This record gives sequence, structure tokens and C-alpha cells, in this order.
Amino acid sequence: MAGTVFLILLVLAVVGYVAGLIRARRVRGTAYRDFHSLPFYHGLNIAIWTGIPALIIVLFWLLFQGAAVDRIILDSMG
Repeated sequence: MAGTVFLILLVLAVVGYVAGLIRARRVRGTAYRDFHSLPFYHGLNIAIWTGIPALIIVLFWLLFQGAAVDRIILDSMG
């Protein structure tokens, strides 16, 4: 299951990267001013802000899921 979650996070980060790259290229093509960064960096920024917070949440869940599930089961028993 963890492998599937990491694969989904990777796909989301790649989709975010591509969306940011396309958006930056589209805006750069219509604007008559220069950006301070290349479109590659705008896409990478979105990939980072998509992937890292989700990865942190998943890692915390994987670390503490045993204790959380045990607590839920014990509370439901009595």
C-alpha cells in the first residue's frame, strides 16, 4: 500500500510540474516582459509544493498508524 501511495504522490508532483511549466510558458509567450526565472523553475516550484507536504503527511501516517489503529480498536472495545 505504501508503494501505491508514493506512486500517486509522484504522479501528482509530475502533473503539477507539467501544469506549472505549461502555464509559465503560456504567460511568458503573451507578456511583453521577462520573467525573473525560467519556466522550468516555475514548474519545479509547483512540484515541490505539491509533493513535499503530501510526502511528510504520508510519512507521519506510516510512522504512527500502528499506534493510532491500536488506540481506535482499544477504544471501541470498551
